[in-house]
Amino acid sequence: MTRPGPVRLAALIGAALCVAACGTLQWHASSTMDRPATGALASPEVDTPTQHHDELRTGANLDEKELNPASVASGRFQRLFDWQVDGQLYAQPLYLSQVPFQDDTKKNVVIAATANNSVYAFEAPKAGSDQLPAKSLLWHVDSGQLGRALPYDFFLIDWGILGHNMKPKIGITSTPVIDRQRGLVYVSVKTGFGKPWSWLFPPHQRLFAIDLVSGAIVAHATIEATDPGHGGDPVTFDPMRQLQRASLLESKDRIYLAFASHQDTPPYHGWVLAYDASTLAPVGSYCTTCEYAGPNDCVGASCGGGIWQAGAGPVADPEGNVYVMTGNGDFDVVTTDRGSSFIKLDKDLKFRGSWTPAAYDCLNSMDADLGSAGPTYLKGPSVLVGGGKQGVLYALSAEALEGSHVQPGHDGTQEPCDESDPVPIPNAGALHPTYWSIEASRKWEKVNMSPLRLIDPSSLMLGFHHIHGAPVQWAVSTSAGERQLLYVSAERDELRAYEFKNGYVRGADPGNAAHHRVSRSPVLRQSGAAPGG
Repeated sequence: MTRPGPVRLAALIGAALCVAACGTLQWHASSTMDRPATGALASPEVDTPTQHHDELRTGANLDEKELNPASVASGRFQRLFDWQVDGQLYAQPLYLSQVPFQDDTKKNVVIAATANNSVYAFEAPKAGSDQLPAKSLLWHVDSGQLGRALPYDFFLIDWGILGHNMKPKIGITSTPVIDRQRGLVYVSVKTGFGKPWSWLFPPHQRLFAIDLVSGAIVAHATIEATDPGHGGDPVTFDPMRQLQRASLLESKDRIYLAFASHQDTPPYHGWVLAYDASTLAPVGSYCTTCEYAGPNDCVGASCGGGIWQAGAGPVADPEGNVYVMTGNGDFDVVTTDRGSSFIKLDKDLKFRGSWTPAAYDCLNSMDADLGSAGPTYLKGPSVLVGGGKQGVLYALSAEALEGSHVQPGHDGTQEPCDESDPVPIPNAGALHPTYWSIEASRKWEKVNMSPLRLIDPSSLMLGFHHIHGAPVQWAVSTSAGERQLLYVSAERDELRAYEFKNGYVRGADPGNAAHHRVSRSPVLRQSGAAPGG
């Protein structure tokens, strides 16, 4: 995390951006949501309108030609300039090239959103230009228009006495998404008052549509949802306790939002909500742990299963199905509760299927749950890949995510929550297994925290090498054909590469030592830092 106070957004500009003419385009900002998709804002260049580049969350631009080991070598790839913003940046900056403005110019635009409820539009330099961009803004929408950000202690947060994950403000904590055809930036904002007024005037979560060119607020919607629960006991979305860390997703003309909690403070649930991109009307909702309503401490009630994914967004496949990974929470294959699971939903957020590790209960109790990183979708083989705090990378085929499935084996009860059956091959003779996994970090290491274990057994999770960043895809063309690679970097570990080949993820087992192959690279990290989404 960055320190409180003014923050500078470092812009790393590569020579990868090619400049091409878009022709004469006519497009004007609108003050209403009556805005059909149009090609007027199209660009021949590659944009990053969403977290990890696209709705598959590949994290890669396969058209990249300029960036290579030589061009990013020490002394050549460095900060060229910065822009000052008014708060911390939990959201990933987004980039659009050659956006036509009303003065008949085309500008490269960077969108940045802060936890102080500000959204900025900056002009990035042209490709190959040595001229630094202007310090002035294209536009800025601040908390006076979006609503004031909350103080970090606006309500009693669990374990707050030991520290808060977010300080000093809580506002925009998820990456926006840009619809270039509509010319809109969609952003989710948390707003309200601090103590003691937060109980009298509860916080709100709102979805805004902001004009890409002018910065005008086009429309907004207050985020609300109710799940029918079991036996007629409904569960209502609580904007005080729910936190949106996962990035926004746009797919099939819908905007998707996913929610988790503030430091696991109960009661909370995992929610996925869908809004029409043209009207901001709600069109669907899904709750991960809303089977049984109950008291505020979640005793005897469904609870948990938040979707935070270290800031990574939900994934959408080419058919419009939506995928998420949940954190620690209730799970019951007979009911609808799906903590510590991969979940597949259709575009209307109707449940399609889930897959849950055998050791889910042990992982929950150790706070080594699945959902600490987001997934990525391999389009060719139709495979979803993701991992969590256990340091294990799972890959799931389309069949594994139709209906409810629990990994064969027995739930581990001893540190480090090992399953009794081999992972992942219950059907090793099959040509294409439905699921498999690979150790994607060094194995669990015992940490001497015995006194703390007497208070909280979750201290055992300190021995795991958590995955907090969604895997990144890459494709390499060789004389033998195209190779599909996956990169992942866990805590206190090295950057590792794996290959998806013949229906399997392949790579060396890290064991307790580093690889002795070319599929790893040391990563220098600041003390206490962790790779993020």
